[in-house]
Parts: sequence; C-alpha cells; structure tokens
Amino acid sequence: IFFIVCMLSVIYAAEIYQWQHYNGYKFRQWLKSGSIKKDENDQITGYSCIMRDITLSKSIEIEEQKRRIEISRLNAVSNRLSTLNFHHFDNLQSLFEHICKETAIGLNIDRVSIWENTEEKITLENIYVQHEDKHYADLTLNKNDFKNYFQAIAKDPLVIASDVYQNNDLIDFAHEYFPKYNIKSLLDIPIYISGKLKAILCLEATNEIKYWSTEE
Repeated sequence: IFFIVCMLSVIYAAEIYQWQHYNGYKFRQWLKSGSIKKDENDQITGYSCIMRDITLSKSIEIEEQKRRIEISRLNAVSNRLSTLNFHHFDNLQSLFEHICKETAIGLNIDRVSIWENTEEKITLENIYVQHEDKHYADLTLNKNDFKNYFQAIAKDPLVIASDVYQNNDLIDFAHEYFPKYNIKSLLDIPIYISGKLKAILCLEATNEIKYWSTEE
C-alpha cells in the first residue's frame, strides 16, 4: 500500500519530499524521490520512485537538537551562578539559599543542599526543597554511621548514582534516609579549600530515577 501511495504521488506531483506513515504503533519517516519518464513525443512511458527509511537519522537529529537546547539552558544557569555578586547578599546563609534554589530549578531536581564538613560529622547549612519551595537547615550526620559514603567522598571527585539503591557507597543511607525523603538518584560534589574538604554539594532527585547527563 505504501508503495502504491508513493507511485500515485509521483503521478500527480513529481518532486522530492518527506512523508510519514503509521506502522506498528510508531511513526516511520521516509524520503521519496520520484520522477516521470517521457519519450521524444512528450508521452509518459513510465514512472520511477525511490524510497528510503530515514526514521533513525531523524530521531538522532531530534535528540541532538534537544541536547543542544539542554546544554544552552545549563550554560545559562552556570553563568548566572558563576557571576554572582556576593555583595548583593546580606550573609552567607542567604547566598547558600540562592545557590541551592537556582541549582534545583536549573537541573529540575527536588533537593539541593550544602553541608559543612568537620572531622566527625557533616552539618546541613541549607537545603532547598523545590516541591515545597522551602529552605531547611536542621540535620547533622555522624561519619561513623555512613563510613562507606565518607570514604568515597574523600577519594572520588564525584559520588554519582542514578539508582541510589544500587550503589555500595550509599548503602548506609538505604534503610532510613533515602526512604524518608523519597530519594531515587544522587550526585554529590566535594568542595575543597586549600586542599581540605570543607563542604559537600548534594543534588538529590526524588520520585523517579534520574540518569545524570555529562552536561549536568
């Protein structure tokens, strides 16, 4: 049927164009080149039609366009954060709140927090919870209770988990912390000052697993 349709289209309009049809619950995209053959008396002697399935190449093109848009959006967020004028903030707490909120909105995740690191514990300086549009600073985690995690954060440039329940470094959080806050994915970044681990920036996705991209 598809071939017949293409041949009829050649008869009535001999040109190159793109055509879509529905096949197996998926739209297929085809590129058709058609021509009409005539003899020396300008009488039609036949028709020709070449069809090529371009579904895959179009899908790749669309995904690449989406990726470029996402990179542009993330660059805009990064530029806003990296060019902050600290004099616009009354204190360090208000700066933390701004950074957490902008990051959560920019990455479209629910929870972004900054933790102060000390020898025996980390203390929550600020967390922004996007679905509540609220900031909190009411939690302390003792390092002895999360030994695997703190060993990882001390030696790795990132602690990254699309599925927090499948990462051995995060196993100590799996029984209480992750279920309590409905955390599915995590990306933690250690912050060093003068060679010492001073803070941790924690990005947490809730409700469903998030596959972190290189751009993020």
